Amino acid sequence: MFHYSNHNSMKGAWTQRGTIATSVPALSSLDRDVTSAAGGDLITITGTNLAKATNVNVGGLNGSASITANPTANSLTFKMPPRNTGKHNVLVTTDRGASNILSIEVR
Repeated sequence: MFHYSNHNSMKGAWTQRGTIATSVPALSSLDRDVTSAAGGDLITITGTNLAKATNVNVGGLNGSASITANPTANSLTFKMPPRNTGKHNVLVTTDRGASNILSIEVR
C-alpha cells in the first residue's frame, strides 16, 4: 500500500489524498509440490489478489500455463505445461504487477 501526504503545498493544484491500493498478487501455496514432466496436471494456487490474473508462468521464458477457470481473489487453477525435470519457479502476473515466486518440482 502506498501512502502519500494529504498536505497540499501546491495551493490547490493537487487535490488527490489518501491511500492507493497496489493489489499485486501474493502467492501462499500450490496444491502439490511435484508434477509430471509431460504436463497436463491441474494445479491450484492459493494467495491474495489473484482474481485479475492474466498469466501463470512456470520456468521462465516460454513458460506460460493456461488458466483453466475464472480465478477468484484467493485461488486460481492452471494447466501445467510440459517441462524438463527439476525445480521450476511459478509466477503470476496481473495488470498491477508480478507475484512472489513459488517452486514446483517436475519429475
